[in-house]
Amino acid sequence: MAALGVVCIHGAGLNSTLWDAFKRECGSEVLAVDFPNRGEPGGRNKNLGFPDYVETVTEQIKNWNGESFVLVGHSLGALVGIKVAEAFKTQVTAMVAIASVVPKSGNSFASALPFPQNYLLPPILGLLGTRPPESSIRSSLCRDLDPNLAEKIVREFTPEVKKLYTAKIEFTLPGTDRLYIKTTRDDLPENYQDRMAANFGADTVMALDSGHLPMLSHPKALADAIGRFT
Repeated sequence: MAALGVVCIHGAGLNSTLWDAFKRECGSEVLAVDFPNRGEPGGRNKNLGFPDYVETVTEQIKNWNGESFVLVGHSLGALVGIKVAEAFKTQVTAMVAIASVVPKSGNSFASALPFPQNYLLPPILGLLGTRPPESSIRSSLCRDLDPNLAEKIVREFTPEVKKLYTAKIEFTLPGTDRLYIKTTRDDLPENYQDRMAANFGADTVMALDSGHLPMLSHPKALADAIGRFT
């Protein structure tokens, strides 16, 4: 990749170590940020709102030494990234969304999910909380991962606040080139990801033969794809 900084935002339940293998393949300085309270037991996130996630990520970037950077968001991290980009309009040179659910402005993450998940997720979150069953984490997030990596994902999964999924978010898409990376072995169908790429206003769409976590299963291919775009 070109000598340009890269800021990576993980998806729901995950943490910044998700990007460790990607960092080794990336020829640029990488800042992998964390959502609030990673690795904290109990319900530390239950009283947070969507703006708290944006603020936490924004502060980590402000404390970094990157003057300009590509902003990469995975899954729900892309929606957080769109709001974060509003604070770094002169520094974000491009934005990348990986296997991301991107609602239209004024809608929630949950509302943009495929039917029937868009109707079922909010009441499920209210009843059961935001940590899926271990079997679901393994089948949806870890389907093409090494068993040791899958075990790490399950062990470190951090429940998020319900509002991260259900809050209606007003945003303006960043005025930069935008890349959407589809994952073709994901639970998210390709035609659905195409619609999300359109919501993201992607100038370019690329596909990786990967499950939902290509930064773990195919880190070099992901780094090469972002490098070609930037």
